[in-house]
Amino acid sequence: MSKKILIAAGGTGGHIYPAIVLGHELQSEFNMDILFAGTKKGIGKDIFTKEKFNFELFDVEGLSRKLNLSLFISFWKYFKNFVKALFLLRRFKPDVVVGMGGYITPPIVLAAVLCNIPTVIHEQNVIPGLANRFLNKLVDQTTVAFPEALHYFKNAVVTGNPVRLGIELAKKETGIHGLNLDPGKITLFIFGGSQGSHNLNEVFKDTLLLLEKKGIDLQFIIMTGENDWEKMDEFCRNLRFKSIVRPFFYNIEDAYGASDLIIARSGALSISEICACGRPAIFIPYPYAAGNHQYFNAKRVETKGGGIIITEKELSPEKLAKAVFDLLENKARLIMMGERNRGLYQKGAAKILALNVLSLIK
Repeated sequence: MSKKILIAAGGTGGHIYPAIVLGHELQSEFNMDILFAGTKKGIGKDIFTKEKFNFELFDVEGLSRKLNLSLFISFWKYFKNFVKALFLLRRFKPDVVVGMGGYITPPIVLAAVLCNIPTVIHEQNVIPGLANRFLNKLVDQTTVAFPEALHYFKNAVVTGNPVRLGIELAKKETGIHGLNLDPGKITLFIFGGSQGSHNLNEVFKDTLLLLEKKGIDLQFIIMTGENDWEKMDEFCRNLRFKSIVRPFFYNIEDAYGASDLIIARSGALSISEICACGRPAIFIPYPYAAGNHQYFNAKRVETKGGGIIITEKELSPEKLAKAVFDLLENKARLIMMGERNRGLYQKGAAKILALNVLSLIK
């Protein structure tokens, strides 16, 4: 009879996709019975369904940090989710519970600790969040994506971030063909995370106009998020550049493969994916991320020569257009940056993480 693993991951693709890769590894390589716990908000339901995993969704959100009515309401919701998690554990009877991030992780992991079920958490960022710092004191195993995070935890293990194999193997010709782009043109891939970024989308519009005026012969791919997709698509149709504009890419390996230069936020998964496919990048860290962790994620790459950072405070269409233009004029530097990033990638992260999970099965 297969052993059972419950994996909690919710909210954004940055939490969900590493969990999906881990789930496939545990299921296909070790014959584990996998159940996901996710959130009703976000893209989790679509991804779990597409990947053919069983799942349970929770109406969970973060706790308010202000002492007001919303704090008591969020505490009540949190308690209800904790109770729901207890019932889920009683019904599914997992051998191990894994927390891969997002608001769903704390109630699921705390319920597992209370039920004396072995627990693992995975920290994706260079600077850990408060939730994982707290959970680390209670769980059986903490794994981290980057060695810089080790000193925030006791008894942690470096595993890397699990990345989809298609991204690791992304090829230029395959991506160009898959997206029906011109193989003779430079290709930019622009995105603000799995949910998109309105602020960045607005800056990108003016940046593209400036690049158009410079007469650069390029094409671009942009992932806008759901809210800005239609307006951005309409805007891009009036440019002379060929463009692929989508709210989200389920087959993002084509976009990575086609790209010569990436402009992106610096969430942990974005960093890991960019390194996995060996592409140079311009990072614009989200300034309100907890502990400013996106900046430190990007700084790790910039220090190694794989990318450059433009903070949102200093960001302007002119500055971004100049950075793009300067990099595209220096092809040797672009190649070097891509090679540096590929060297930063932790191969085999899914198997390393899976073995850590399996080591806790009683």
